[in-house]
Amino acid sequence: MSTQKSIYGDLVEKMVRKNTRRKRMITYFFSTILSLLIVAGLIVFFIWLALRPHKPKYYLEYASYPELNLTDRILNSRMELNLTTRNPNRRVGIYYYKMQGFIYYGDQRIAGSDIGPFYQRHKGIRVLQPSFTAHSVILGEEAARDLRLEISAGALELKLKLYARIRFKVGRWRSRHYNMRVKCDQLNLERNNGGNQFNHRRCSVYF
Repeated sequence: MSTQKSIYGDLVEKMVRKNTRRKRMITYFFSTILSLLIVAGLIVFFIWLALRPHKPKYYLEYASYPELNLTDRILNSRMELNLTTRNPNRRVGIYYYKMQGFIYYGDQRIAGSDIGPFYQRHKGIRVLQPSFTAHSVILGEEAARDLRLEISAGALELKLKLYARIRFKVGRWRSRHYNMRVKCDQLNLERNNGGNQFNHRRCSVYF
């Protein structure tokens, strides 16, 4: 009887040791995985701190409307703008896959322009010269009346909005796509040969 108890006790002790060893292996395995994840997360975090992209900067340099005709409530016009965009990042380039611009009078969109895709390298400066055309745009009665008064005064107060689809680039790495919006309020255009000069009027940039 004592022999059987001894054998049974040995079996139980072996099972306990085996379970203990297995628990230690599992604990060591998950501790190693957790440590690797923490280290990888810290590396990614510090890389992001060093390379985190900043928003590009936009400035309105020049604006004019060489052609404008308002008949009753129907508007036909051509407006020309010069915009400067600056990439403030030291190591990050910006891909512009698509960009569209729109001119608003009040809350009504009156003209649009497609700006082709381009790449802006780090610390790069690019000048955009879009031409906005309005073809037979029908204005509301109040908007047409106010616009006619501003045309008589020789100055228009408009708004510019740009919409772009972009990605950031660092070496071979590409970020996900971002939808960027640029807004330039109080776009005052004067009808003359020299256009309206702006002293680097800065536009707001949103993601």
